Amino acid sequence: MANLDTVLSKCFVIADLGCSNGPNTLLAVSIIIDVVLERCREDNRHKAPQFQIFLNDLYGNDFNAIFQLLPKFYANLKKEKGENICCFVSATPGSFYGRLFQDGSLHLVHSSYALHWLSQVPEGIENNKENIYMAKTSPPNVFEAYRKQFHTDMKMFLQMRSSEIVRGGCMKLVQESDINTFNAPVYFPCEDEVRNVIHDEGSFSLDTLNAFQLNWDPYDRDYTSMKALNEQCCMHGKNTAMFMRAVTESLLVSHFRDLMNTNVLFENMEKQVAEHLTRKKTRHFTLVISLTRK
Repeated sequence: MANLDTVLSKCFVIADLGCSNGPNTLLAVSIIIDVVLERCREDNRHKAPQFQIFLNDLYGNDFNAIFQLLPKFYANLKKEKGENICCFVSATPGSFYGRLFQDGSLHLVHSSYALHWLSQVPEGIENNKENIYMAKTSPPNVFEAYRKQFHTDMKMFLQMRSSEIVRGGCMKLVQESDINTFNAPVYFPCEDEVRNVIHDEGSFSLDTLNAFQLNWDPYDRDYTSMKALNEQCCMHGKNTAMFMRAVTESLLVSHFRDLMNTNVLFENMEKQVAEHLTRKKTRHFTLVISLTRK
């Protein structure tokens, strides 16, 4: 929040894009509010602003479940920040690959683990037989099609946000028929690909881009060793499979419908991950990006 003088107004407007729903939905905005209030305390020239929070996800998201979290969220805010804290939360359904807000209306945009989802399955990859994503056996055109789709989507995302964010405003991003007709609409770019899209689009300056390694099991906090997990490998396999199920099950069901038993699918995944972790502990990369509207 280095640009507080630039973006702070009577009402600080935050958008969380791809918020999903669950007990952690409001965690990110809570942290953002804490940071803004701390900066206000450090600079006595500023009175604490009001906060307008927009939660965004696709039309099928269960926003009613999120709204049920709000009474406790508001109560905790007043308890921790005082009775004078003003915060207003609303929902804005729609795809973040299109316009969501009016021109120059946002001060800060946050998106966590959402931008790796593409707007659509890349076209022209019907020859990606027996695969649901990019794999060793995928033809070269499949890799190129995914790369192009990511470039198109990311550029569109930046263009839409450049219209909606005030100049000097910030954006924080955290970056995961039958089988022959299914391909996952997801792409995990490398650091250079992200830098190139930001540079080509031109509306934002890149403040920071950091890569972090995270364990497959989201509950595994041991980052001191990459040794095989011979102990409790079944538990780690189950945690990993549960995490993947939460992310992918609705996508699989919408395509395969009653042709796939997802219980069996993720039970098999649990066993395979557990068996893999007895040989080698595996991690995936997460990109954390901070941009400022030029």
